[in-house]
Amino acid sequence: SVISDVKRNFDLNKKKLELIPMAADKEFLENKASTDKNILKRYGIISEFMLNFGGIGERKNIGSLIKAYSMFIRASNSKMNLVITGGDKEQLNTYRNIVDEFGLKDRVHFLGWIEQGSLPVLARNAKFIVYPTFAEGFGLPLAEAMAARTPVAVSKLPSFLKMGENVPIYIDPKDPKSISNG
Repeated sequence: SVISDVKRNFDLNKKKLELIPMAADKEFLENKASTDKNILKRYGIISEFMLNFGGIGERKNIGSLIKAYSMFIRASNSKMNLVITGGDKEQLNTYRNIVDEFGLKDRVHFLGWIEQGSLPVLARNAKFIVYPTFAEGFGLPLAEAMAARTPVAVSKLPSFLKMGENVPIYIDPKDPKSISNG
């Protein structure tokens, strides 16, 4: 077991060791419709939306997500917005420029870093979650999306395939059309 390996290989106080598995917080499982509305309103979310969370670094593929979102709304005539969390001002400015290029200024909402406890509200109220990352370790965002019981489209990566099995819709993160179709 992991605990046994750690105890055997490291000089630590063995009585203070505890294995904490990677999993979604129990908040993702709860439905709090009355308080959810207030939190969504605080972020300016008043209509249907798709969600991306888990950071906006280069490997998270936000540029392709925005392009795919543009393709999606044009093909489906959808009024659904795209909400993206995370990121610092410099990163957000790069993506805001892409949003402007596609004429999506009023449709894509960058929330930046959100308050503790807000992510489960966003995840369980999203119409779906899309996560077109190029690389991922454990893949906590997939676990959180599944815990929230929100449909999710994720990159076809080994960690997601193992964890999600047949639950998510798998997409090719290198292909905006695949992301859009997902």
